Amino acid sequence: MTYLLALLAGVAGAVLGYLGGAAVGSLLATVFRMSSFEGASGYFVAFVTGPIGAICGLVLGMYLVLRFHGGFSGFSAMAGRMILIVFAIGALAAGGVFIRLATLDPHANRAKPQLLFEMRFASGIPPNRIAAASVELHSGGSTAATWFDDLTPVADGRLARRGGVEIPRRASSRLLVLRISGEPDRIFRLATKPTPEHSDALGPWQKADFIFPEGAERSQPVPANDPFEIRYRVRDPQVEFARAIVEFELELPATASLPEDHEAVAVTARFADNADRGSLRKESWRRIEGDRVVLHGIAQTAGPAGSTIEVAIPSGPVRMFDVTVTPPTPWPWNLLEKDREPRSDAFGPWRSIDRIKEPHAAEVRPARPEDDARVRYFER
Repeated sequence: MTYLLALLAGVAGAVLGYLGGAAVGSLLATVFRMSSFEGASGYFVAFVTGPIGAICGLVLGMYLVLRFHGGFSGFSAMAGRMILIVFAIGALAAGGVFIRLATLDPHANRAKPQLLFEMRFASGIPPNRIAAASVELHSGGSTAATWFDDLTPVADGRLARRGGVEIPRRASSRLLVLRISGEPDRIFRLATKPTPEHSDALGPWQKADFIFPEGAERSQPVPANDPFEIRYRVRDPQVEFARAIVEFELELPATASLPEDHEAVAVTARFADNADRGSLRKESWRRIEGDRVVLHGIAQTAGPAGSTIEVAIPSGPVRMFDVTVTPPTPWPWNLLEKDREPRSDAFGPWRSIDRIKEPHAAEVRPARPEDDARVRYFER
């Protein structure tokens, strides 16, 4: 009990001591006419006299309890017990900070993460019923999902479709509910953390966990042969926005057919299941050098250490080249990133592109010398 009282007395003494030290600091600042320019007097009160008063109040509060309630005397007896109590106060403060950070929503004041998914539906269901299907995310509330693409056929005769939904809040569990007319509701249990982490690739296919037939009072286990499947990933816009940007030049023969508008040329950065749009630089998107034409573009990488850049010219082939960038430094080592050598703003050496997809071709092929295209880039 003595140690608990000493701890409480120390905390109370520190609070009162800080207030007293701040009051004395304000008086001293007035007496000595301390400048308030850019908050000089305020910093003196907040970070000099206030902390000194807090330390004095902490020691005095512990001393009074240990001396007059615990009956301890002598420097070594007092000092040792005070150090233990200070460590206890520090542990309590650290625990409180940890609990607060663990329960804090890191996306409270910024773009929310998204759940991106792909579903495979049972064969035999009319496409119009699948197109009218709805999906909801349940995580302490209901959020409707949006379909991104049209239905696409799968090799086994089924149809698939992609969609997404915003993850609005922290939650210990999340469920995705699929509703199709004439079918029982299907419930997929999502293996996501309370604060979901970004992923660049879709996870493995998984079947529904429960079905909820119309008129039933409770859900039922899904049959083992149920053909409905889902795979998903979490997209965090903050992670993607922080990724490196590359500036590139793509050299082609002067005879290459180019549009008059730079926006007609599609630039895309891809990595796993990520696809981010780039662009050609409006002010310098095309220049002629002898019998060559050079396209000047920019793209934000879609992966942590690089991506594949695709440049698609209307009615022409899609030219692809791989770029590598400096991967992000993990915390807390990123605090020292300012000591790293600055990145160069000069283009690297010219090299051949990596792959090409011809118009109307189903597969991508490796680039050949007769394709007569090369690229250079640098990380901004």
